[in-house]
Amino acid sequence: MRVIICTIVAAALSANLMGQSLPEGRWGLVSYVFNGKAGKPLTKKQTKLVIRDDGKLGGTSGCNAYGGEYAVEDGKLKVSGVISTMMACEEPTPAFETNYFRTLNNATSFAINKDSLILTDPTTGDVLRFAKIKDDK
Repeated sequence: MRVIICTIVAAALSANLMGQSLPEGRWGLVSYVFNGKAGKPLTKKQTKLVIRDDGKLGGTSGCNAYGGEYAVEDGKLKVSGVISTMMACEEPTPAFETNYFRTLNNATSFAINKDSLILTDPTTGDVLRFAKIKDDK
């Protein structure tokens, strides 16, 4: 009986995750892990991720604006075609942006918890943690 119940619960969870998509809206980066080191955003300009329901994403990365596409298939995230402006910025912002874009491009795992969105590159363990940005209205 336990095996049957565990199988049903596992199937329900898998079906829920597989049907899950990235939540549209505006998200602000609150923390990250790059190369095993945790940190907080560097600049006063907020690093933002804007997710649209048409498979497009974009935002600002502290100095530059960016855009790209995403899809969720079989519960795995795939981000592609990310391009950004190339403004000259003082260090450490360019190093941060390099890690940010690498993690965004390579993230295949995501978790949603109310007003929190976490993107993870399972290969490196790098993480981007966002909080939902409330409307300015």
